[in-house]
Amino acid sequence: MSVKFQVHDVRSCAKRVAVEYSAEAVEREKDRAYRDLSRRVRVDGFRPGKAPRRILERSYGAQVNSEVLQKLISDAYRMVQQEQRLTAVGEPKIEEVQMREGIPLTFTMELEVLPNYELPDLSGLEFARKVVNVTDEAVARELEYLRNMHAQYEVVEDPVVEREDLVVLSYEEIDPESSAKPAVVKNYQLLMGQHASTRVFEDQLLGMRPQEVREVVLERPGSDADAEGGSKGKSVRLRVSVHEIKKKKLPALDDEFARSIEGCETLEDLKKGIRERLEAFEDRRATEGLHRDILERVVELKPIDVPEALLERELQRIVNAVREEMRRANEDLSRPELDEARAPAGRVVPHRSRLEPSEAQLQRLRDTP
Repeated sequence: MSVKFQVHDVRSCAKRVAVEYSAEAVEREKDRAYRDLSRRVRVDGFRPGKAPRRILERSYGAQVNSEVLQKLISDAYRMVQQEQRLTAVGEPKIEEVQMREGIPLTFTMELEVLPNYELPDLSGLEFARKVVNVTDEAVARELEYLRNMHAQYEVVEDPVVEREDLVVLSYEEIDPESSAKPAVVKNYQLLMGQHASTRVFEDQLLGMRPQEVREVVLERPGSDADAEGGSKGKSVRLRVSVHEIKKKKLPALDDEFARSIEGCETLEDLKKGIRERLEAFEDRRATEGLHRDILERVVELKPIDVPEALLERELQRIVNAVREEMRRANEDLSRPELDEARAPAGRVVPHRSRLEPSEAQLQRLRDTP
């Protein structure tokens, strides 16, 4: 056999593999690489594909050796999983590479793998599937949500800015720092009460009337790096001009409104459809809750180690989801939200006590753009 493996347990979800390729196997791979290279490069005095290997080695020896090494590592990674019936996660850690002419190629791979796991004895245990009944109040809340989704905004006589208004405004920065270009925004449509990130700004607009001008003050957002430069905590003054105020008008809750919703003819049809959807949702949630209760009991009876790569992947997924939600709300990613992401990771991947991410892991995720 041209390659040999010696597999050692590092822990239940990690293996260290010593790999050895025969010198003949390495030489065959080099010959293949040089034949392929001779067809791709031009060498003066030789037709394509005819340049001898000794000529190519002068210019491309290091490149070919690197390509051969990477291919043999990749082949070994695939073969050891097949032979040892391992399921690796993440990328292998390659160390102790010895590659010299005429002798075997050796290196070690450290792999994170899914551990072998046998279920504990669950006989005698009882679990309940908890289904929540859909109430009339829940249906009413969904109806109100639909009404808000279909709301219209209308101009009324002598309006003042209130929560849930649609306000058309312009603003400009007053006395900006000399190095910064003053912010100027015209005819911006602000839907009051939609985002926590604009709450401080909105609070200072309450009570304004059309054509009124008011100065507002906001704290400048900043990172710790900004703080070192002295900009964190400085306030920004804005001159805001309100052009138009529109008030929300909800549609009447009747058959006409129901017909605006696909598949409905009457208000009763709409209520029935909402109830059926809520019941289906609660049914799914009850099943998921049952599965979660069983999983938590299983890992309580018999803990399972989880590969670090899976934890990193799950943390990254959660942080990306939090970052995307905040991007939509124009909010900066901050430490509290990252800390809140830790609990879901423990629920999604078994054995919570062994999944607590380190501060270094969290900081690395925070720094990822």
